[in-house]
Amino acid sequence: MPKPSKRKLSNPFLDVEAEVDNNESSDEENQGRESDEDFIDNDLEFEYEPSPPSEAALNRQPSPCPSATSVANTTSRLDFEDEEGLDSDLEDMLEDIAGDLLGVPYWRLACKAGLEKDVVEFLDKAAERYKLVIRSTFHPTLRTGWIYLQATITKRLHRVLLSTRGVLRRGNEVLIRTSTPEEFLGVLRSDEINVKHSVNEYQWVRVVRGIYKGDPAIAIAMGGELVDVVVIPRINQTRKRKAPGVRISPALFNAVEFQQTYPSKIVRSHGEQLYSAGACEFEFGLHRLSVAWEAVDPTQICLPTHILDLFQRSGHPAVKRALHIPKPLEWCMSVGDKVFIPHKNQMGLISSVEITQVYVDVGEAGIIPTRWNALRKAISVGNFVEIGAGPCKEALGWVVSQVGPSCVVLQSKEGTNEIEEIPVHINWLKPTTPPVNHPKPTRVLNSVVKDYMPWRNARIIITKQKDANKGK
Repeated sequence: MPKPSKRKLSNPFLDVEAEVDNNESSDEENQGRESDEDFIDNDLEFEYEPSPPSEAALNRQPSPCPSATSVANTTSRLDFEDEEGLDSDLEDMLEDIAGDLLGVPYWRLACKAGLEKDVVEFLDKAAERYKLVIRSTFHPTLRTGWIYLQATITKRLHRVLLSTRGVLRRGNEVLIRTSTPEEFLGVLRSDEINVKHSVNEYQWVRVVRGIYKGDPAIAIAMGGELVDVVVIPRINQTRKRKAPGVRISPALFNAVEFQQTYPSKIVRSHGEQLYSAGACEFEFGLHRLSVAWEAVDPTQICLPTHILDLFQRSGHPAVKRALHIPKPLEWCMSVGDKVFIPHKNQMGLISSVEITQVYVDVGEAGIIPTRWNALRKAISVGNFVEIGAGPCKEALGWVVSQVGPSCVVLQSKEGTNEIEEIPVHINWLKPTTPPVNHPKPTRVLNSVVKDYMPWRNARIIITKQKDANKGK
């Protein structure tokens, strides 16, 4: 864990709002920042968690401190600021001193993930060189894409932040949020007890922090303090502002549609199905993120069927390699259920379950382990079932068709004489007792099928009084 750099002590509990003049920007500054356009995103959400673009396509390992952006590069930025005569700005000097006397507030600053260390080192050098009021800076391992600092945001420091490579900004504003001493201490203590999860390549996990909190993901690369995952993007395709607390629906990234929605944004292609837009990187329609180990959880994964379908439709190589999927949220399968294993042509009962594996008792062959996505409920045509998930949840009906994992359930609409066919996944169904009891014959004749089912393949006459179909 990087230790925070400390300087002179001051009262940390006085929170001062510093006014920043954002209009003082010379033409030379604007020209000097043209090469840093990748760090500008005018549509970043409040809780945006930045992620780094990769140099290679699918097999790169994440690096917290890419060599492409070194401290030597940031030194050239300092020389650029020196040419503007920052040290000769007497008003800025007085503002720094006044801010120091009033106390130093706490902040967290958004950075490009992987460049946090470079930004911290740059700010440490800038503080010494320009006498900036920066009491401490550090970057947490639990939350990539942010650094924490205790500083007075003066005009001088604001200009330094704007010219710092790796600091994210929206137009002429740096992405910075107020913090508290309690948050500082909490992040530092969390770093001290930082324990990495046991996550393997191509393993399903759950994101537990940031805008993708709660979403399923697949780990595709790991190394150092970071693990790379791919998730279903949450991008606003309509440009309409969402109400506070309303999450953007997940959908695969489409470069053409994104460019049409945001014509001012630059979408760069890095190969087949590989794109980057601003600080975001997309592979086969999925959003690639670099997050801390503690930002993923391999033990509690919520995987809705429509999200699994989006992953499979993406065609990402990681999805094809992540064979052991968690049980989809809507599947009605539990211990004791009768299931069928198609690739083994075996029938059995579920004896125990795990996150990505299930054990089935197949009788004489014993208990065998298999994957969730290799199982089907043992349901066939003629069974009376209840739909356990989806828009028709709790609907009752007869199974009239079953092809592979797809079934058609026949249901009569309540209060009408109409019959409705409901297509549904076989693993969404739960066998149940039919609403009428059909007594079996006392003698089994040759003409009676072994599995007695009245009405099936039989001609009937409707006798219900006042029914429009009576007599048919």
